[in-house]
Amino acid sequence: MIITTLVENTTISKEYKKKHGLCLHIKTREHSILFDVGPDDTFIKNARELNIDISDVDIVIISHGHKDHGGGLKLFLNENDKAKIYINKNAFDSYYTSIIKYAKYYV
Repeated sequence: MIITTLVENTTISKEYKKKHGLCLHIKTREHSILFDVGPDDTFIKNARELNIDISDVDIVIISHGHKDHGGGLKLFLNENDKAKIYINKNAFDSYYTSIIKYAKYYV
């Protein structure tokens, strides 16, 4: 198994873009998996730099509905229409939280 970070808050080199979020590519003997897809197309750009073909991915797992983990899903689907996608059916529902006089509506 080989795990490659495609999106994270830091970068090892200026050739690879960093972004608040997460996307891991997991290559096994049988599967090419993305765990989360980050906030935008940064994972696609970094995958190209690392010679990882997004069209070969056969499984996508979105851990939860925050944009920095699943925001790139639509862009992934432009590159790959065959992968199975696993995500909670309520992951991208709207949520509301209130913390001591501070409230934010999450979409």
